[in-house]
Amino acid sequence: MNIAIYVRVSTDKQTEGNSIDDQISQISSWAEDKKNNIVKVYKELGASAYGDNRPVFRAMIEDALSIEHPYDAIVIHSLSRFYRDNVKRELYRRELNKASVQVLSLTQPLPDDENMAYLSENMIGIIDEFSSRETSKHVSRCRNENAKKGFFNGSMPPYGYKSVDTDVRSCTGYRKKLVINPKEAEVVRTIFKLSLNGLSGIPYGTKRIATYLNQAGILRRGKKWRFQAVHTVLRNRTYIGDYITNKINSKTKTPRPVSEHIITAVPPIIEVALFEKVGMGLASRNIDKTESKSALSSSLLTGLLKCSTCKCGMNVMTAKSGGYKYYRCADKTCSDVNICSCPNVRKDHLEEAVVTKILEVILAPARIQSTINVLKKIISQTNESDAKQLLKLQRERSRINEKITNIYEQVAEGDLVIEETLKEFIQSQQSRHLFLTNQINGFEKRRLLSIKKIGDKQVKDFANAIKDAFSSENSEVLKGYLYSIVDEIRVSPTKVKVVGNDFSLVSAVSRWKPSTPLTRVPRDVSSWYSQGESNPCFRRERPAS
Repeated sequence: MNIAIYVRVSTDKQTEGNSIDDQISQISSWAEDKKNNIVKVYKELGASAYGDNRPVFRAMIEDALSIEHPYDAIVIHSLSRFYRDNVKRELYRRELNKASVQVLSLTQPLPDDENMAYLSENMIGIIDEFSSRETSKHVSRCRNENAKKGFFNGSMPPYGYKSVDTDVRSCTGYRKKLVINPKEAEVVRTIFKLSLNGLSGIPYGTKRIATYLNQAGILRRGKKWRFQAVHTVLRNRTYIGDYITNKINSKTKTPRPVSEHIITAVPPIIEVALFEKVGMGLASRNIDKTESKSALSSSLLTGLLKCSTCKCGMNVMTAKSGGYKYYRCADKTCSDVNICSCPNVRKDHLEEAVVTKILEVILAPARIQSTINVLKKIISQTNESDAKQLLKLQRERSRINEKITNIYEQVAEGDLVIEETLKEFIQSQQSRHLFLTNQINGFEKRRLLSIKKIGDKQVKDFANAIKDAFSSENSEVLKGYLYSIVDEIRVSPTKVKVVGNDFSLVSAVSRWKPSTPLTRVPRDVSSWYSQGESNPCFRRERPAS
């Protein structure tokens, strides 16, 4: 029998020992005695079994359910290594059983009788889940009590502080507390001073503060400052002595009520009066509360433009009190004006140049006809591979359909109660089902697609529609045309490149009608053939200048 081994430890401290090696060694010895063939070993380090946020676990399940059927069983050291949530454990076990893959526990073998095995496995699962819940409850209680007593529970200390051992012993050594990091604290004070008065009495914004720090060579623990990090510092009450924990529910990822927050007293870095003045200054400059927000509304090429140097998007900025607008690398906007060599480009000049080149080069009738001939050949070559992939997707969707139906049937019969964990699982399966449906629809549409010859008149009319939209400054309609034929526009210091998918281009031109101008819709054929290196027409760069 072909088997896969899955081993897991919950904490980094466990990974430092021999827990992983011990599990593999014991299961390998068992496999050798039973004459089983070990196909693959999956190692999950520092991950809890209460949820499925485990990349290695998800990869193993995907492999086990694949058409290739690489192994007949997954062997674990104990059932708790597989899952500590009994509902999800049972759902995964049923899904694996349908694919003829067993889950075997080395230290908790189950009876041969199917009913007794079901009873035993669920009893063990319930006990494991109860144990996990109790452990989580006690750990949370201990951490909260620890914080109330003024100790630091761990993780990364806030910028400006460091953790040090106290003389109070704990089960793993000594308890810790936060103390001021003199070097970082001076940076924090500088940030607040710049936000209040700048260098010459004029307040600095978060972006300008980030630029100042980066140009001065002051890093944030090895990383460049970004305006988001500066804003976090300016609104963090830790710097006035209130270190707040227990703000987020770790399981649901939702904010806890303020009444449940725990405030630990720490040495303050700045005065309360300064913190409040800076807070009022930030509020007064909040873009959501000023009329200038309209100047930053979406524009024609936003979302398509990419900086060739650092691969970031480009945003619209204004100058001379809104006198003119230009596109600028987002990294320069968020971090440092000198971080990227990509120049600022006048908005009106760039938009006119891009639209002109699209009309002259990309929508040239001769080029469209040549592209059609190539695409016809490629479509015929991909039908077979599409059929195999479509079958795989349809099978997975059917399994999910059956799984969700079984859950609802059990709920209707009173055999199952929809708790929070089960609700999350159902939602994840429904999301996966929707994703698969979209993928399947894309494949089925491609199977029905036929590339017909497009007359020169159709191409010219399509180009004229773009011209009319550009001339009338109808940005929403023009965006619809651009998004239907362009994937991205790369801007470098010396040139601009328009990158697109030839199939999307031909499809857009062929389905266009004068009475129904294109709008910004999801592109269901933009990835009709994923292996770009095998398809010379998949993504073709088109020089725009």
